[in-house]
Amino acid sequence: MPEVRGAYQSTLVAALGHVAAHYPDAEPVVFSSVYPGAAHDPSIALVLAAGRPALSQTARWADGRAALVIPPGPSLIVIPASTPPHPALLPWLRALETVAMRPDDLDPRFTVYELDGDRAAADLAAWGVPPVGFDGAVELVAARWLSASTPPGETAELLTAWRVLDPGRAGPAGPPTFASDAVLFTHVLDGAGGLLAQRDSLDAPSWAWRTGDLLVQIHTLAVPASAAPGDYAAVAGLYDRATGVRLPASSGGDTADLPRLVVEE
Repeated sequence: MPEVRGAYQSTLVAALGHVAAHYPDAEPVVFSSVYPGAAHDPSIALVLAAGRPALSQTARWADGRAALVIPPGPSLIVIPASTPPHPALLPWLRALETVAMRPDDLDPRFTVYELDGDRAAADLAAWGVPPVGFDGAVELVAARWLSASTPPGETAELLTAWRVLDPGRAGPAGPPTFASDAVLFTHVLDGAGGLLAQRDSLDAPSWAWRTGDLLVQIHTLAVPASAAPGDYAAVAGLYDRATGVRLPASSGGDTADLPRLVVEE
């Protein structure tokens, strides 16, 4: 059954075998997966170790629908049909080939892309923000709203980019990966001490971060239909999933300022 094949990582096994056969020198490799999380990391590590042992130590993970992990320089990223890359991420991807799986699979195909880390870094630097560090773990290096304005009742999309400094400082180590499990949060402030909108998400898990990588995250925030036109302050930060403890920011407090969200009819 397709569900069983999906549960047993059939797409990942096929993709790993294909990369090993056709891209034997590729390193590093980023894998896109639906909701990559710490809970299934042990089983994935076993799959990787069986196919390309080195990848179990160097693979990066993201859900391409909302995030990328971008190593320095060129790398490969394998994206199954279930996680089509967000349009804002496409400029840094160049499709090399698409490989068909069984037509009744949950993932009937996967695509191998070249990921251009140098271009991504240059593009992000062009519209960056003053870097704000978080306890030596990561620093926010770029942020922008993907639309100039958002009407009330619609969804705003924010792209943030973070440089990984020391993944070991992203939070306490805990099972099952015995590594950090951080979450990004984004708050849009209503100007009266409350929140207009918020989103907590991280689609590129911190247990697979590597020093020097760029993490790009798309945050989707629902703007209330009752929101008055205007521009609203926004902030971002990180916390540990298990404890809820936020990482301190180099700017003071535990958040970094983001570009303001413009709401207009």
